[in-house]
Amino acid sequence: MTARQWAPEMQGASTEGAMPVAFDPMLYMTSAEIRALRDPYVRRPNEHATPSEWVCWAEDVMRETRLARAILDAAADRLG
Repeated sequence: MTARQWAPEMQGASTEGAMPVAFDPMLYMTSAEIRALRDPYVRRPNEHATPSEWVCWAEDVMRETRLARAILDAAADRLG
């Protein structure tokens, strides 16, 4: 999702002199949604993991990526 999708009313607006604003996901997503977005990346295998552990982790990340896309799309829908 691009910044323009989050703020379509800003299309064509000048950014000169504008102060950057940090995106606060807590305003748009629940704690459970935020946890679901970050969990597969926090739980990565250690550096001495077997190849099969890395494959399982990669499969988890791919599965969670679909969930992450659904969560972000739902958050965008709530914004309107």
